[in-house]
Amino acid sequence: MGFGASLVVIGAEAVMPGLFNYEGLAALLRQVDFQQTVLQGMLAFVLFAGALHIDVLSLRSRAVTIGLMATLGVVVSTAIIGSVV
Repeated sequence: MGFGASLVVIGAEAVMPGLFNYEGLAALLRQVDFQQTVLQGMLAFVLFAGALHIDVLSLRSRAVTIGLMATLGVVVSTAIIGSVV
C-alpha cells in the first residue's frame, strides 16, 4: 500500500511538476513535536489495539515466566540506571 502510494506521488510529480508544496509540508513537519505526538496521541491506541489480540488463556499459562522476566527486567534496568547515575 505504501509503495503504491509512493509511486502515485512520484508519477503525479513527473506529470505535473510543482504539484506538491514540499516547502510548506516541511515547515508543517518542523512544527510537530513527534515525541509528544507519539507518547500522548498514538501510543495509547497502539497498546489498546495490541491488547485486543491477547489470548488470555495462553497468557495465564505463562504467568510465572512473564512475571519472572518482568521482575528481572526491572532489577537489571534499575541496576544499570543506578550505576550510570
